Amino acid sequence: MGDRSDGSAAGPRPEIDDDNRRFWELIDDGLLVVWRCDDCGRSFLPPLPGCPHCGSQANGPAEASGHGRLESWIVVHRAMAPEFAEEVPYVVGAIVLDEGARLFGRLLVAPDDVSLRDGLGVTFTPSPRGDHLMIAFTPDGAGG
Repeated sequence: MGDRSDGSAAGPRPEIDDDNRRFWELIDDGLLVVWRCDDCGRSFLPPLPGCPHCGSQANGPAEASGHGRLESWIVVHRAMAPEFAEEVPYVVGAIVLDEGARLFGRLLVAPDDVSLRDGLGVTFTPSPRGDHLMIAFTPDGAGG
């Protein structure tokens, strides 16, 4: 975490840099994208200047379906950022999108209701401070 490039405190959002700025701008517009390599065709996250699969620097954002599957999860009982202290316990999952890219996001389900069997759909929730959107997932069909 740390300060964002606009001078505001980063809160629960990762630090913005030249490689990921466009990704976060699109999230704030309510659009989930992956970075797709023009040479090998594979998708990846986080945004990087070179494809982690083939090394090509020919890549850019491509709209994602917003659907994926849960690969793993944790239940947070002690908030890592003060903004989330009143929300514990909450669930954070590693989601593999249909496009093949993996990302982490909040699961909007009760900790006891997490299942690897369910498909997930993306939704966006306001940050606790209300200054940006966060990526979250719900069981498919329950997103917003």
